[in-house]
Amino acid sequence: MTDLPELTRFIAELPFSLDDFQRRACAALECGHGVLVCAPTGAGKTVVGEFAVHLALAAGANASTPHR
Repeated sequence: MTDLPELTRFIAELPFSLDDFQRRACAALECGHGVLVCAPTGAGKTVVGEFAVHLALAAGANASTPHR
């Protein structure tokens, strides 16, 4: 997974292993693709969203809200 440095860093910080669908969805995100994850409750969809936030923060995004 050396071609996915952010995913490698993210996985290293997790106290559990990713399932295949999580790994594939996160890899697609890091490659710049849009992702829609459909899975049952408790399957682990949230970790994909957490990785999207990780990518945004790594790219220098901030969490401020738009001002009028």
